[in-house]
Formats: sequence, structure tokens, C-alpha cells
Amino acid sequence: MPAAARAHWHELIGGYLQTRSSLRGVVLIMDARHPLTELDWTLIAWLKPTGRPVHVLLSKSDKLNRQTASATLHSVEAALRQDYASCSVQLFSSTRKIGIAEAAARSANGLATTQNKTPG
Repeated sequence: MPAAARAHWHELIGGYLQTRSSLRGVVLIMDARHPLTELDWTLIAWLKPTGRPVHVLLSKSDKLNRQTASATLHSVEAALRQDYASCSVQLFSSTRKIGIAEAAARSANGLATTQNKTPG
């Protein structure tokens, strides 16, 4: 993407996330196989000063074995805990219906942080 277009989107999205008073929280979808990209950190940096809760869905978790999915969940939680206390993380897969109820409940509760869960 050209630098001018990137700057425009940065200003537009960053401004929206930081100033939109009706925005109560954000659900950030990350590919579980490639979490915490540069763009993910940029979005988190825009939200951090607002103190709004962020709930991360580690999507496509069905493409990882159970041990790798659990390790990814824990490493993302640890990284975000260091930088953004109002952040929660869960494994998610729409294909295998993993985490749908938890994501819906968090959304209905205004993204209130509770203990993160792995699928059982």
C-alpha cells in the first residue's frame, strides 16, 4: 500500500478508535497461526490510551494441534498482559464452533474481562 494511503488509513482508523465515545470495546481477530503482527500492535497502541477493553479472538485455532493452540494462547496472553491490562484472549474457530459462546457472552457483557478459557 502506498505510504500516503497508509497514512490516511492510520489517521482515519486511529482517530475513530481513540475518539469515538460510543465505542465501548473492540474485538480484535488474529490468525492463531500468526498472532501479534505489526498491525495488531498498531491497533492496540491506538486503543491503549482510551482504556477500552480489547478481546482478542485467536481465529483458525482448529488448524493448530491442541498443544500448539494452548501455547499460542498463553504466549499472546503474556505479551498483551505486559502492554495492555484491559485485554483478554481466547481461542476461536467458526468452522469447528470453538469459542463462539464465550465470544458472544463477552460481547453481550461489554467485553468485561474474566478468566480466559481454552476449549475443552
